[in-house]
Amino acid sequence: MRLALAAALVAAFVAPLAAQPSLFAPVDGARIVLDDRQQEILGLLEGELGVDAVEIVRVDDAALTGGADLRIDLLSVEVLFSAVSVATRPSGHVSWYGRASGPTGATWGALVTRDGMVTGEIHFGGRVYPVRPLTGGLHAVARKSMAAYQAHPEGYEAFVESNRERLAAERAEDQARLAAQPRSASMTTTVDVLVPYTTNVAAAYADPFALAQSFVDVTNAAYDNSGLPDLDIRLVDAYATPFASSGNLETDLNNVTGTTDGIMDEVHARRTAYGADLVALLSGTNTFGFCGIAFVNSSAASG
Repeated sequence: MRLALAAALVAAFVAPLAAQPSLFAPVDGARIVLDDRQQEILGLLEGELGVDAVEIVRVDDAALTGGADLRIDLLSVEVLFSAVSVATRPSGHVSWYGRASGPTGATWGALVTRDGMVTGEIHFGGRVYPVRPLTGGLHAVARKSMAAYQAHPEGYEAFVESNRERLAAERAEDQARLAAQPRSASMTTTVDVLVPYTTNVAAAYADPFALAQSFVDVTNAAYDNSGLPDLDIRLVDAYATPFASSGNLETDLNNVTGTTDGIMDEVHARRTAYGADLVALLSGTNTFGFCGIAFVNSSAASG
C-alpha cells in the first residue's frame, strides 16, 4: 500500500512537470560547430570564477513571455518555475522573474529576452546557473559554485569598525529625516541608474543591455522580498564605454568616478543627460572574488 501511494505521489508530481513547456532543449555537443564569436563567449564563460560545468542549449524564449509555468533543465535537473512577473521594457527587452521550491534555500530566476536571446541567471540548490546567448540561436547554461566568492573585500571589517560612529550617526539622521517626511501608502521612490560596460563585458555577452536589465530586476526582487516594495530601481540606459577594465575593481571604480583622467570621462555627461541618480559600471573583471565595490557617501545629502 505504501509503495503504491509513493508511486502515485511521484506520478502526480512528474505529470504536471512534464505538461509544462520547457525553456531549454539540450544540443548534442558532438554535432555543434561553433563560429569564432560563439567560441569566444563560451570560452570566457568557462573561465569565470566558480564555473564547473557548461551545457549548450536552444531556448524557447516564447515560453518566458507567455507568463505560464515552465520547466527549466539545469544540467539534467528539471525544475518547475512559476512566473512572478513579466514586464516589457522601453528597450524592447522582456524581463521574466520566477520562483520555485528548491532543495536548499530559495530557488528563483531572473531572465531578460529580446530577439530570441535570453540573458540572466537562475539560483538553485545553492548554486548559480548563468544563462548566456552564444548568438546564432544557441545559448550556454553554466553551473557556478559561490564558494570561491567572498561577501566583502579585504579590509572591510576594519573599515566598518573605524567608521562605526559616523555610520551610526548617518543612519540615525536618515531615519529621522524619513520619519519626518509625509508618505502615502502608494508612494514609491524610484532610483534611476545608468550602466556603462567595458569592452570586456561586450566581449563576454551578446546582449550586455539585457545583462544590465537582469541585474536591475534581481535588485528590485530583493527589495520586494525584504519588505521594501516602495523602492524601485529603474535602468535608464546601458551603453558600451570604449575602455577595457583595468583588471582591478578599485582602479575601475576610480576610473569611472574621475572626471579628468581621460578614462570613461564620457559617463558624466551621459549621466546628466539621462538624469541618473546612480552609475553602476559593469567591469567584466573579478580578481578579488566578490561582486563589486562602491564609494560610501560622506553624508546622506551628498550625491
